[in-house]
Amino acid sequence: MINRVFIYFLQLISERTYAQNIPLPTDGPPRLESLITSVLFVVGKISPAIGLFAFGMVIYGGYLWIVSGGEPQKKQKAQATLTWSLVGLAFFYLIRMFLAWVLDWFA
Repeated sequence: MINRVFIYFLQLISERTYAQNIPLPTDGPPRLESLITSVLFVVGKISPAIGLFAFGMVIYGGYLWIVSGGEPQKKQKAQATLTWSLVGLAFFYLIRMFLAWVLDWFA
């Protein structure tokens, strides 16, 4: 039963991808540019999920802050949740920008 639910869930959220979407070199062995292009393609596909997760964590951290009632431990946990969700999002997008910069530098 769990496997069937999991399969239905994956079919619901999956997206069709085709090999033609990733440009591959036609001459010679694969180059570093094709690897970076492939990584950027994958990162571009998971970016909305990362953004949505970070947004959810910010909402959760704000909720924890509101219900902390001034207790130092709960407030500290809420601040840590907010801080690390924003740091993680910034780190992800910095890596994405760095990969795009490397691809432009090689191309």
